[in-house]
Amino acid sequence: MEITGKIIRVLPVQKGVTKSGKEFTKQSYVLEYGDRYPKKFPFELFGAQRVSDADLHVDDVIRLLFDIDSNEWNGKWYPIVSGYKVEKQ
Repeated sequence: MEITGKIIRVLPVQKGVTKSGKEFTKQSYVLEYGDRYPKKFPFELFGAQRVSDADLHVDDVIRLLFDIDSNEWNGKWYPIVSGYKVEKQ
């Protein structure tokens, strides 16, 4: 899937260790799209190299290629929007 929009929020980089013991880096952002009735949604970039290569800042206009997945926790489902390619416009 893909969408074009403007970055309106850059959240702090998160680092941690997976259940299997591997270190990870991810960063979340909020993208706004649409002209007349703007919509917003959060997405994340996973991996130190992907975060570094994207180098996103507030007001950047981007084309985002992404996948949607979800995680279940305590009987509730949480959607995850994961970007895999970012192109600045």
